[in-house]
Amino acid sequence: MSATQHFTFDLAGALAQQLLARLPNLTPEPLMPAHLATVEDMPGVYQLYRSGRMVYVGKADASLKERLFDHHKKLSGRENLSLAEMTYTGLYLEGTWIPIGPEQILIKHLEAEPIWNTNGFGGNDTGQYRDATNYKKGHFDVEFPANLNIVLQAIRPGISTVKDLILVAKRELPYTFRFEDKYARHPDYNSSTVDIPAGSPLTADELFTLVAHALPAGWQIVALPGYVVMYKNYPTPYKNARRVYHRPIG
Repeated sequence: MSATQHFTFDLAGALAQQLLARLPNLTPEPLMPAHLATVEDMPGVYQLYRSGRMVYVGKADASLKERLFDHHKKLSGRENLSLAEMTYTGLYLEGTWIPIGPEQILIKHLEAEPIWNTNGFGGNDTGQYRDATNYKKGHFDVEFPANLNIVLQAIRPGISTVKDLILVAKRELPYTFRFEDKYARHPDYNSSTVDIPAGSPLTADELFTLVAHALPAGWQIVALPGYVVMYKNYPTPYKNARRVYHRPIG
């Protein structure tokens, strides 16, 4: 027998076994504010389920509560999807485990990789240079596009500048609304006004129509699969445009 031997500890494998062993003990809860309010502000790994099927595994480096609320907001603004279908489970982890990617370790050891981990669900807004991306069938934003019929409760009747309206819309919309000049300082925003009619609250679609008609020629608002952009670049085409709003010609 040798006095020395090689020993390799399978840290990732051990962590995966412990994580997988805990999953059956977790009871999924609705992805709703009343339930999310009880989640702690701690790092963790979590699972999202749609109609009982695990569709996404992710991690929260700082706050599990904040990350789940982010997903709630995103999913609340999508077509072909109901929040009533969505549930979640989660495990709190000490911060030292987060850098080794516990969600990737867990995914690797599942029988099948959750579908939303490979279809673009977890992506953030990547900026204007990606607006021309040609999304493939099966991409999350194609399957569940941004809902243009979202009602904007914070938009009030009366005359408002385009600047005020787009800032309110950006805060309220549950998906990205990106426009030229990050802080809405373009002079056309202040010089253009919209008279919001009294009555029922406007939908995002109705607001985009009013704003596009109020701005000078050259502006367009484009609804892409997962978000909306507004730039002074008409008639620049977008491959994946679902709807284009602009001032009537003539």
